[in-house]
Amino acid sequence: MGANDLLLAGRDARVEANAPAVLTLDLARAARAPSGILELALTPERVAKNEPFLVSVMAEAEGSAPREIGSLAFFPPPRPGDTRQFLIDISELPDTGRAKLVIRLVPAGREPLTQTRLRVNGINFPERAH
Repeated sequence: MGANDLLLAGRDARVEANAPAVLTLDLARAARAPSGILELALTPERVAKNEPFLVSVMAEAEGSAPREIGSLAFFPPPRPGDTRQFLIDISELPDTGRAKLVIRLVPAGREPLTQTRLRVNGINFPERAH
């Protein structure tokens, strides 16, 4: 089962300074993840050297309030086109229905982000146990 089986919408979504990516996840399929862990693949499309950033992942399951399920950092600083995988924990989300995942860039410096942007490659089961 691959990323297309877990995502109902949002593959190849762009994450920009003022425009988060919104993904729709099939929780019944995602519930098969070992220990509730999924792998989120992100590819930087543009990285401005003067724009340090973090990535926040918020989840909202049907009928529940939004909550942060992950905060991610690229280290060493990423290069455009260099896809990286990050583990996210969905174990506290229900195992049926749908969830919206909102992936947002957060400035880590004093200046707002204007140039940096990422692309969501997908969500998958980890290939190996972590």
